Amino acid sequence: MSPLKKEYKKIDALLEVNRPIQFTLSGKSRSYVYKSFIAEIDSGSIYVMPVVRGTGHVPPLHNGDAINVKYFGRDAMYEFLSQITGERKDGNVILTVLEKPHKCWRVQRREFFRLPCVVDAHFLKASLEEQRGKKTFITHDKPIACVIDDISGGGISFHTLEVLAEGSFIEIEFNLPDEEADQHITEIVTLVRTKRVKALKQKGDFEYTYGGHFTLLDENTRGKIIRFIIRKQIQHRRVS
Repeated sequence: MSPLKKEYKKIDALLEVNRPIQFTLSGKSRSYVYKSFIAEIDSGSIYVMPVVRGTGHVPPLHNGDAINVKYFGRDAMYEFLSQITGERKDGNVILTVLEKPHKCWRVQRREFFRLPCVVDAHFLKASLEEQRGKKTFITHDKPIACVIDDISGGGISFHTLEVLAEGSFIEIEFNLPDEEADQHITEIVTLVRTKRVKALKQKGDFEYTYGGHFTLLDENTRGKIIRFIIRKQIQHRRVS
């Protein structure tokens, strides 16, 4: 379907700082995806952090390059057409400047890039209960060990010896493996899938891997996770 036939939305009501953004160069025979997140917005421009590019020989960005942009909003993913208008130095960081259009169109529900990682964590089983007319999550039992194997702004995947039911809740606690301070995360997760089950031969037990989405995640914490993912991507590109 042509973008002109889509239902357009006013972009000023959707754009937010710290949200993920990615784009491809328009009119190229081969598409390279540039990934970043929004650092600043003004009346005519979108400023994004240093972009993370795919592996291989990726074309550099130039002023005037036409781009197709995907923006990951609170409720959905949106697309719009733009162009590179320059760079701006912000301290030691070089921001890429994109032209801000007036409108965009919704294409699908929200998605987040998942970063493979190995992070030791623990969780408590939780249940949703009503107390004095208010719904709240209550934790139960003792902490249970687990290992996170990927993380995104929307959720995590982790493995553990514990048997858990899809649709159940846990309160998970972990530290992002980052050099920056204040990387402690404690969040409620709703389990949505079991990815695999494998036997641990040395113990005769089974290890279960679950996927879940963050249930109460505030936008400041989501931004912290997204910035961590971007930093790790940039570090990976520098050493590869």
